[in-house]
Amino acid sequence: MKKSLLYLGVMLSLLISVVSCSTNEPVQECPLDHKPTEVPTLSIELLEVTANSVRFTLTPVDAASVRYTICEKSSIPAAESLFNKSSDFYGKIADATITEEYSFDGLEMNTEYVVYAAAKNDIGYSEMASVALTTLIPEMSFSVVVTETTHSSMKFEVELQNVGHAAYMLCEAGATPTADEVLADGVQIVAEDGKSEYMVNDLEVTTTYQIVVAVSDLTMANSQVQNIEFTTQKRPDPRVGDFYYADGTWSSEFDAEANPIGVVFHVGKHATDNSSYMMKDGATEMGEFHGYVVAAWDATYDAASGSNNGVAWGVQGVTVGTSTSLQDFMGYSNSMKVLAAADGVLANSSSDNYPVFYNAMVKYEESYPAPSVSSGWFMPSAYQLLYIWEEFDPTDTEEAVIENQLALLAENGLGAKMYVRDSEYWSSTEYSNSPDTKANYVVFDEASTTPGRIDNWTKRSNMRVRSILAF
Repeated sequence: MKKSLLYLGVMLSLLISVVSCSTNEPVQECPLDHKPTEVPTLSIELLEVTANSVRFTLTPVDAASVRYTICEKSSIPAAESLFNKSSDFYGKIADATITEEYSFDGLEMNTEYVVYAAAKNDIGYSEMASVALTTLIPEMSFSVVVTETTHSSMKFEVELQNVGHAAYMLCEAGATPTADEVLADGVQIVAEDGKSEYMVNDLEVTTTYQIVVAVSDLTMANSQVQNIEFTTQKRPDPRVGDFYYADGTWSSEFDAEANPIGVVFHVGKHATDNSSYMMKDGATEMGEFHGYVVAAWDATYDAASGSNNGVAWGVQGVTVGTSTSLQDFMGYSNSMKVLAAADGVLANSSSDNYPVFYNAMVKYEESYPAPSVSSGWFMPSAYQLLYIWEEFDPTDTEEAVIENQLALLAENGLGAKMYVRDSEYWSSTEYSNSPDTKANYVVFDEASTTPGRIDNWTKRSNMRVRSILAF
């Protein structure tokens, strides 16, 4: 019975010893099933090297214990150091009985490493086995896609993989800059794996450009460049309520930085408008006619004092010969007739000139110059003013397109509403029954019991002025 128990204890000890050799527990030796006569041998076979990992096999012979490590290339350590806990080369334990695969992860890319391995048994240590390797540089890749173009902007998408530095440059079609030029002088792109979108603004209409993207790999040693040509679209046709800007452009979206100077209130040339339009320079005929714009501010508004007292229409007792119809868009023609009557020189004196037209066409131009591609500022006809009211009634919050846009300009300190108290606006239309002494005006006064109507009054009376232009 005692012998049986002794035998059982020995077998259990051997079993525990064998099991511990197949784990990663830091045991030093596994007893061999035979007594070795020579030191063990050990070989390494490299299986795979990536940018940040390595896989390899270890094949031990006559080994009781095997350890391995990896380090950047340096002097070869002694085999014993892999088994010494106090050594910088103290290694991981490996299976001492079979060929097995091992790996190291988290390595630096493009770096020289050496895998070291050694075995030992009762006779002694094997020679140090080693294999040198250099981790790879991750292969970079990138793509560029233009996702959207408008008349003044474009969007593009960049997809990056394993890129260390990236930038883009917008150029006119033609010669493409080098990768080094783009990386040095271009707009920086976030060099992260994945997709990102960028937008370029302030482009010219119907113009061909190229977007040039350059990247360098993670070592910054290798670079590539890719370019895509695109053509901006034709400017969209204006719409009622569009904001009109000092450079002669327009947009439905409010852009305070673009210097809005008015709001489009009619698109195309009105059927009742027989005016022969010239450009602002007075010498060039207007080509394509887009529409009419009402100014952002009253021409009679005094920014310094905040007053808006109005001015007289003009010389009392003189018939200029403007249109007297209350149903035409002849404001430009009327204004040109008044300019001719003043011998081309308007003044702010009601005794000998036409203050309304001076304020609308001269004074307002000094503060808010009209674009050269427009007619320049002029006085609206009675019906042009009434049209702004009737078609886009400021008392109806849903339909008040023009007034809502003027209100937005006012909120940003870039204009003033028309539908406010005491707002009565002179028109360029003389009163049909007595054109020598009276002219027509339109009531926008929010305190009036009947706003939105045309009336007439003596030319020497003071009323407000709101300029318009054609473009």
